[in-house]
Formats: sequence, C-alpha cells, structure tokens
Amino acid sequence: MEFMIWKEFVPMKISLVLSTLDRVEPLERFFHGLRSQSYRNYEVIIVDQNEDDRLTGLIKQYESEFTIKHVTSPKGLSIARNNGLEHSEGEIIAFPDDDCWYSAEVLQQVVTYLRAHPEMDGISGLCRDDNETVIGNPSPTAGTINRRSVWRMGISCAIFIRRNLIESGIRYNTSLGVGSGTPFGSGEETDFLLQAIERHFRIYYTPELVIGHPAPMLIYSEQQNRKVYAYGCGFGRVLRLNAYPLHQALYFFARPLGGIVVSLLQFNRRKAIYYYNSLSGRTKGYFSIQ
Repeated sequence: MEFMIWKEFVPMKISLVLSTLDRVEPLERFFHGLRSQSYRNYEVIIVDQNEDDRLTGLIKQYESEFTIKHVTSPKGLSIARNNGLEHSEGEIIAFPDDDCWYSAEVLQQVVTYLRAHPEMDGISGLCRDDNETVIGNPSPTAGTINRRSVWRMGISCAIFIRRNLIESGIRYNTSLGVGSGTPFGSGEETDFLLQAIERHFRIYYTPELVIGHPAPMLIYSEQQNRKVYAYGCGFGRVLRLNAYPLHQALYFFARPLGGIVVSLLQFNRRKAIYYYNSLSGRTKGYFSIQ
C-alpha cells in the first residue's frame, strides 16, 4: 500500500520521438514551447534524417534546458520513428511532428489523465493552427478509439501512449508513410493504432487535448494532387492491411467520389481533379497486391 501511494507521486517520464527532415525554424518553435512546459520530466529524441549538420546550433542552444538525444536515421518517417523508439526511456511516448508545437500545459494534461486512468494505455487529441482552426475532420466527441472511430481520433502528433504498447512489439509499418519508398504515403499512425486495438490496448481520444499544427494549404496544384494521391494510397493500404471488408472500404471511396460530383456541379475542375486523385489513390492502395 505504501509503495502504491509513493508511486503516484513519482514523476512519469515522457519521451518525445521527433523525426525531422529539412526543417530548422519550426523546430525552434517546438523547443521554445517545451521550455515553457509546466511539466518538466521529459526527454526529446531528435531523429535526424538530414545529410548535413543544420540542427547542431539549435541543439546546443537548448541542450542545457532539457534532455536531448540526437540520433541519425535513414530517410522515411516510419523508419525514423522506429529508430527513435530504441533510444526512448519514458513511461509515456509521443511522436510530435517537426512543425507542431505544444501549449504550456500539454504534457501536464497528458500525465494527469493517464495517472487518473490506469486502465487506459494512451490518450489522443486534435490539432489546431494559430487561428484556432481545427485541422482535418476530427471527432467532436470524446471516447475510446476503435476500428470505426480511429480515422477521426488518431492524428500522429497528438498521440501519447504508454510504454507497454512498445514492449508488446508494436512498431510503425515501414512500408507506410512519407519517405517509405512505396506508393503508400500516409496511414502509418492509423495502422499503429489499429495494431494496438487488435491487441486490446485502450486509447482515449478527447478534443480537449490540443496540439498546435499549421493548416495545410489546399491550392489544387499538380504537387498537391501528387500528395493527395500518395495519401490516398496509404489510406487504402491501411484498410486492406487491417482486413476492412469491401463494403466498409466503399464508404471511404464514396467520400471523394462525392467531392468529384459536387466540384463538377460547381464547375470547379481543379477541385474535381483533386478529389479524383484522392479516390484513385484509395482504390489503388486497397486493391494493391504489394
């Protein structure tokens, strides 16, 4: 009994596995936010995929303020995150993007929730930009993540998990995500959560946990079309890898199909092409034999 009471007051260490490539200035904002955290027991594992030493000055600037582990990795988001996990020591692990930021109470909010809810294996939130605009289409209501809700409750930079998920062997699928070398340019965090759900881990989502992140710019350019196609491929691939039946997959195909129809009715050809690339990617990913 005395041990249990003592354990409640031992600070839980948080490992922030941050994979980065081609960015410095956004990292400075993230580090500045870490310096302001009310909860102080954390470490940062910078997984550096750059081929130069552009991060050296930034690391030196902050290494006296909190623990920084600087490791290198081949390119590929999932590869880098898995490599970073090998250097993590925390009881709680998160995967911030290299262009996100934390408000001063984020880490305290995570620890407070997980201490109060030992039955939960993690907590997830949503993202907002500087203008308080919510990113994507997250669920407005809280709840435990399941196979149906994971698509609206699992944004990678807003997921905090207990170490027991990692100790169970769950890792990011290196065939998914940016830099994977495959057509499947997204979905790594959804697949990660689906692995956890399959093993009966419980992760709670709440819109009250907010992570800062820039809003994507939808300009319907050729580059944007390539990106949405790659993201669609990843989306469809995750559906197939996790044995979503065709009738459920069709629901996710119908959404960009509806976007095509509405865009054409609005005589917005560029927007229709954008949705066409999303639909093409999703069907390619789902029916791919790779």
